[in-house]
Amino acid sequence: MPDQPFSPKTIAWLVGIGLLAFVGMALTSTLTGDGRYASTAGANSFSSSAIGHKALVETLQQSGRRIVISQSQSADKAASADLLMVIEPSTDFSLIRDSEDRYWTQDTLLVLPKRHGFQDITNSDWIMTAGIMSAKSALRPLKILDEEADLVRLADDQAPDLQSTMSMPDPAISDLQLIKSSKISPIIWTDEGTLFGSLHSDDNRVFYVLSDPDVLSNFGLTTPKNASFTGALMDFLVPVGLAAIVDETSHGFSLNKGLGSQILARPFIYPALAFVLLIAALLAFSARRFGPTLRGEKGVEPGLSGFVSLTANLFQIGGYEGEATRQYVDRVIAHVAAGLHAPAHLSDRTLADWLDDIAARRGLPGGLRCKRFMQAAERMETDHFVFGETREQLARSVYDWKQEMLRAD
Repeated sequence: MPDQPFSPKTIAWLVGIGLLAFVGMALTSTLTGDGRYASTAGANSFSSSAIGHKALVETLQQSGRRIVISQSQSADKAASADLLMVIEPSTDFSLIRDSEDRYWTQDTLLVLPKRHGFQDITNSDWIMTAGIMSAKSALRPLKILDEEADLVRLADDQAPDLQSTMSMPDPAISDLQLIKSSKISPIIWTDEGTLFGSLHSDDNRVFYVLSDPDVLSNFGLTTPKNASFTGALMDFLVPVGLAAIVDETSHGFSLNKGLGSQILARPFIYPALAFVLLIAALLAFSARRFGPTLRGEKGVEPGLSGFVSLTANLFQIGGYEGEATRQYVDRVIAHVAAGLHAPAHLSDRTLADWLDDIAARRGLPGGLRCKRFMQAAERMETDHFVFGETREQLARSVYDWKQEMLRAD
């Protein structure tokens, strides 16, 4: 008998520990009861971050309304008088297409997205900073209803005079986001665009659109004006006694009931893979190998360079290279601002001026300026070149700017 790397007793212990780990993970995840297996700091109803909507959902529940956070077949859970709420859905095209069939089966509220947050590395429930996404991305969920719709954003010093067909308090929103649409009837509007409007279907279904989510985000609700506005809006949309279905499938949360689907989804996939790898390792170490190792053909080039190249090709094939450039520029600016301890109250425009003033005082070349990077990245969402500059050249300039700005000397 050939020598074995493990004794039968050791193998029995390893298998037993693997099974116990799998059962423990399964029981722990099942007892959570709500399908949330990981912390989230995004713009969804599970999130307690500044851009999340957990406060809105909890406030509605405490007001006597029946609120269902749905991770599967959201429209089927609503009665005829209930409201389906799709709040800041993902801008991912596949999730938007999946949502299209649900829109007209029920009275629906669509809240357009506006900000993307960068998760804090020290606390996964928080965000380190937030940036305003491009108008093209924010409009994607609305394009299903109106291909010709457009987005307008007003500076803080352009205080609009809100008009309304009903009695509503004025909100307090920074960088107010409005829509222009010939199909959507305005309910709350300004001369520049619509904040809240509606669209009616042939079977008397109503589709409401709220253009700016800041009024009902966790951070927004800390402002008394926004809290009063959101309360009046919810009284109009979901009177006490009715129910609202908060759709989370539009954020990628999905909870399927089948055992086969569950075993292949988080968190069960991790212990399942661990158990399979454990068995494979035991079999590999226990079996005798015949002959030399076969040499395989050269596969994907390992290392960081190969990974970056492959990722860039995938972005290009999917048509997301412009948005990836914008995200990279926003993240670097946020990193530099955090490293220089920028004041927290600065908006995107005033933060850019603050950073550019520091760059000028440090003698950086005129091309290494935050405001130029932001403008070039925004234009590159549609054009590959900006004044002869490629995305690669822009990324290198941003990297050089970061290194110079964060130098200790």
